[in-house]
Amino acid sequence: MSSPVDQPTNGIGAYIGAVPNEVWALILILAGLIGGLIARLIFVRLAERISKAKDSPAKSLEIALRRAGPIALWTCVFVMALLAFQFLDFQSENPLLEEFSKRLPNVLLGAIVILVGHLVGVAVRDFVIRAMSDTRIGATIGRVSYFSIFVIGIIIGLQQVDVDISFLGNSIIVLLGVVLASIGITIGIGSHHHVANLVARQELANLSVGDRIKIQNYVGTIVEIRRTKVHLMTEEGITYIPASLFSHEPFVLISSDD
Repeated sequence: MSSPVDQPTNGIGAYIGAVPNEVWALILILAGLIGGLIARLIFVRLAERISKAKDSPAKSLEIALRRAGPIALWTCVFVMALLAFQFLDFQSENPLLEEFSKRLPNVLLGAIVILVGHLVGVAVRDFVIRAMSDTRIGATIGRVSYFSIFVIGIIIGLQQVDVDISFLGNSIIVLLGVVLASIGITIGIGSHHHVANLVARQELANLSVGDRIKIQNYVGTIVEIRRTKVHLMTEEGITYIPASLFSHEPFVLISSDD
């Protein structure tokens, strides 16, 4: 004989057991949809916050985060739909569905790996282009970086679905690793002055267009302030002063436009 404490528990269990499996499957799919919408909202909010930043390396993640939102949404829906299929136990009724349900997790995992490779590649590409915006090869190196990371993602993703690419996968990964290492060294060398210019922007916060200044042997009026350089109208014409010069050289504010 069950105790009074067990009776409510048994009643709840009987009630849950009386709910048809189809209803629970629908609840799982709705839960995946709601979770996906929340994940997409989080990515969108992060992208909006990053978009407000100025000259921040994290700003390169904005596009990747915006693209990650819909991906997170449909990933949650697909995962919960897969659980719903398994909950309904369709395997015994349809052999094709049984094979589909067995392979779907690996296919989904491979697709997620490839999408992550794409998003990481986009973020790296944008960061490289932003960091090397003053050079002619910045866009080229950015595209090569994206391609290298994306190919690695494809190789790893295909391995998740039992595609045998071992005969060339390891060689390609090693080759792309060498390419990415070379690109990293190039960026480190090529963007040294660019990073110094970005740091020096804090020194330019007190200056504005129309101010007349003197720095080193240059005297003139500021006509434009960019991320990495200042355009100074001197007697000889427009002189381009690197922003990094303002961080380690004293300058005189002769007159202010204010």
